[in-house]
Amino acid sequence: SQVDEDLINLVSMLFEFILEDYNLAAPIQVLISRLQIPILKVVINDNAFFSSNQHPARRLLNALAKAGIGWVESQNPKDPLYEKIHHIVHTILDKFNGDIGLFERLYIDFEQFIQREERKSRIVEQRTKESEVGQIKSRQAHKMVEQKLDNLLAETASPTPDFIRETLRVGWSRVMFLAYLKDEQEHQWEKTCNTAENLIWCL
Repeated sequence: SQVDEDLINLVSMLFEFILEDYNLAAPIQVLISRLQIPILKVVINDNAFFSSNQHPARRLLNALAKAGIGWVESQNPKDPLYEKIHHIVHTILDKFNGDIGLFERLYIDFEQFIQREERKSRIVEQRTKESEVGQIKSRQAHKMVEQKLDNLLAETASPTPDFIRETLRVGWSRVMFLAYLKDEQEHQWEKTCNTAENLIWCL
């Protein structure tokens, strides 16, 4: 009928629009394009697909396209996002028999997957930041300890015995290093500096 022909044209235009989006990586485009026939079957049986943005098939199609925007093909053959979309597409191709509920179940599953991946990304990002901050603090602490010991040893009126220099630079410097890193909580940095200064003075 004319109505069916119009629906076919609308679905065709919809997929052309999705597949012409240059932000959507080619491998994801190929996967999504395979849904054109199942979506066409949905539309012919239920034209609420176009009238309701809450239609399960429409929500799933939107979610897949949105997730694929900005995705970059990696060298990992088992990329989680690609594998998930691949699984969803083939589930629809193999199991869709007119039950719209299949799209709803797959949509819910995909949204949960995206949320898990976002949580993982946030955790990795936070750990990376913490690692970078830790490295900066560590370098700063080493520098401060070295400068402090250099200044204390340079200010002595008489030469400091070698074994005392070794004790300070090899042993006590580690205590000072940890004290500097934890100074905001334990306030021990000044105390460790004073101990080194008193040791040098009493000799």
